[in-house]
Amino acid sequence: MSMPVADSTAAVELPAECAASTLVSPRPLSLRKNFAWTLAGNVVYAGCQWGTLMVLAKYGAPEHLGQLALGMAIANPVFSLLNLHLRPGYVADSSNEFKFTQYLTLRLLTLPVAIAAVFCIGAMLARDGSTRMVIGAVSLVTGVQSLADMLFAAPHRAERMSTIGIALALRGIASLAIIGVLLLTTSNLALALVGASAMLLVLVVVRDVPQAATYASIRPDWTAPPLAALAFQMLPLSIGATLLALAVNIPAYALVKTSGVELLGFYAVIASVLKVGDTVNSALMESAVARLAALHASLSPQLWSLLLRIAAFVALLNALGVAAALLLGHPFLTYAYTRAHGTYHFELVLISVVGLVSSLATVLSRTLTAMRHFRLQFAINAAIVLSGASIASVLIPRWQVAGAVLTLLSIHCLRCILCGAVLIIVPARRARASRNDGNHTQPILL
Repeated sequence: MSMPVADSTAAVELPAECAASTLVSPRPLSLRKNFAWTLAGNVVYAGCQWGTLMVLAKYGAPEHLGQLALGMAIANPVFSLLNLHLRPGYVADSSNEFKFTQYLTLRLLTLPVAIAAVFCIGAMLARDGSTRMVIGAVSLVTGVQSLADMLFAAPHRAERMSTIGIALALRGIASLAIIGVLLLTTSNLALALVGASAMLLVLVVVRDVPQAATYASIRPDWTAPPLAALAFQMLPLSIGATLLALAVNIPAYALVKTSGVELLGFYAVIASVLKVGDTVNSALMESAVARLAALHASLSPQLWSLLLRIAAFVALLNALGVAAALLLGHPFLTYAYTRAHGTYHFELVLISVVGLVSSLATVLSRTLTAMRHFRLQFAINAAIVLSGASIASVLIPRWQVAGAVLTLLSIHCLRCILCGAVLIIVPARRARASRNDGNHTQPILL
């Protein structure tokens, strides 16, 4: 039924197409419900990704895990740069400086460039045709995920994470099913990934696009000046995110250079444990970032109490992960993957410590994003890249997989320290400057 609209003379009824364009977003869910939905979706999605690695380890060729890891190590920094960090930017845009259609249009413009760039880099760096094909297929999967990620921004800012949680679960299950079936029937990883990208695109068209349209207009806006202004505003954060993606992939680059793609596959299995902490951490921070941005915009002191509660919860949960790796790590690697993977128990325990530090660093970094300190994040991540490259050049040639894990631990420790320092120093300086301005405006008593 159409909604009546008041007119100066009489009440008239909107045509159906006008009523459809009048968007009334559902009420936001509570932080607890948003966290539960996001956690559920991320758990299913991460579990399916883990299942994909297990299928590759047990039924794929020895080099398949390494090829996939190399493809992701190339694709992640490229997409981090050209995605322009638009989803977090839209969620944190509490002043509505830009419209959702402008964010979406900019993503549509940069997406083909990102896919083509990964294809070209893979063609230059890969040593054989099979690896080049896998890297190209990874770029297609990542491209579809990038489009879905931007569509998720609309319900994300509306604090309706149930929409995203369900979509993540569907994507994970569909990807695992397609990759598993095609890999077992064809033994061709590139073909399996292309099939997964096609299935994910179907889900985007059938589900994600209509869902996003209930929260915001999705009609592209090709007006150049606001798109250029948006890209310019988001570029520092995008470069910062790219530097971070480069930093966390430095161990993979160094390992494949010194030891080959097959050993990179063992590192990828160990590093996949980080998905456990990332799953919970992403669920919590994606649920909270809009709330943090709103609290920061209103200058509410509740921002700091919420941040402390989130950090304490994340630290406790990841400490349990370290204990689980100590007690169950060896049988998990042996039976979930192969006996050869079971020999990396020490590295697994070490990577669980990395997960603890990384999760705390991500909480602090996402808070900086909510506060829109984009240029400071760029400086932090630039320092991390330079430090990580230096550490990797010393540790990885000597200790291989263990050296790669130690390099990653060093990177996240530095990231945690720098983000924490910014969160302490910047508000303190602004408060001091505000007090000084107030003192200057006081009348002088003689």
